[in-house]
Amino acid sequence: MAGSAFLVGGLRVAGPFWREPAPATSILAPIPDPERNATARLLRLLDDPGGDGRLLAPVVARLGSKGGVLLVPALLGGLGARIGLGALADEARLLARHGIRAHPARLSSSAPVAANAERLLQEIAAAPGPLLLVAFSKGGLDSLEALRRAPSALREKVLGLATVQSPVHGSPLADALLAHPAAPLARAALALLAGSGEALVDCATATRAAYFAAHGHGVTAILERMAAFSVASTVAAGDASAFARLPSRAWIAEDAGANDGLVAVRSAILPGAPYAVLPGLGHSETRLAGRSLVPALLRLLIEGAAS
Repeated sequence: MAGSAFLVGGLRVAGPFWREPAPATSILAPIPDPERNATARLLRLLDDPGGDGRLLAPVVARLGSKGGVLLVPALLGGLGARIGLGALADEARLLARHGIRAHPARLSSSAPVAANAERLLQEIAAAPGPLLLVAFSKGGLDSLEALRRAPSALREKVLGLATVQSPVHGSPLADALLAHPAAPLARAALALLAGSGEALVDCATATRAAYFAAHGHGVTAILERMAAFSVASTVAAGDASAFARLPSRAWIAEDAGANDGLVAVRSAILPGAPYAVLPGLGHSETRLAGRSLVPALLRLLIEGAAS
């Protein structure tokens, strides 16, 4: 593995960069509560023979004609979505076919969390009805901060939040990139993509530890008062996902345990919320065995909002 190399954001990274010049930072995350593990429930929904139409029927009924779904993109994931390309644009079209107003959030996914939180608040305020948020990777951090900043009246418009593979407690890969001698190039590359190098800093484990030290109780209280769900996933050597072949999968496993190639399971679980851990799903992959996760997640959020 010492001779391996791979690309991250256009930056060629060669091992053993994760040990030099600095070791990866430990993830300060609680061990997931097994009583909140709803993996079996999510898998049953994904196997529903009635298809997406049956899954989404209660969602359509709850949202009504004015409600909608806001899809919050991952780091760099908003570039294609803004012009109708990529996975999130496909998910929005899938939901539209079933009568649900949905669109990717209109933000620069490579911008800092604070900036994107403010942009999300503007979108929530402008929405004509209630919203469900489904956030991917860094989009989960943007969404959490938006909910934390939201006045109570605005927060009540959000019926639920689902995060998918979000580095809630940080990413050792972000730590390693920031410690690498070429880190300024990675930050510059993000700045060129209408964002900021601070987006990478926002995903670091030390940054997220400081965030939860300052705001953890408040964030947990918000999530416990609304429907919330988080998805983590794992890949292993031999899995079909391209993320199973990334060198980062193996060394993140050494430091932080099972992961999706970029984010550890322990890091991806929202505090105080039910969660699922899906095997064989690499980071940023939104379909399991060809089936979109989004309809099932929306169904879970609607069931949670009604309970």
